[in-house]
Amino acid sequence: MISILKQINLMLAFLLELALLVAVGYWGFTMAQTTLLKLVAGVGLALLMAIIWGCFEAPKAPRLLPEPWRFISKLVLFALGAGALFMAGQRGLGLLFALLALINLTLLVVWQQ
Repeated sequence: MISILKQINLMLAFLLELALLVAVGYWGFTMAQTTLLKLVAGVGLALLMAIIWGCFEAPKAPRLLPEPWRFISKLVLFALGAGALFMAGQRGLGLLFALLALINLTLLVVWQQ
């Protein structure tokens, strides 16, 4: 049973990473005034977050951060995602995202995933 829960937690981690990109992209689209700025901010912020994640957080990242810095970095990035949702007026989604991210990160540490 625990191995199934561990697999579910890893899937949740992946889905949260994707949700992070969507959250910052959504915020970028809602914060800008003109269509061009919305496109640049929405796509640009999501792309920037993907680059940061790919360079420092992904399992095969070229510069994988050592623990505890990796945990702290994930915590900060997920907090930014939750904050982006809050600032975009999606308070319920922001709270849900923050709660799921906190549970996921806690289980990743407890289960040494």
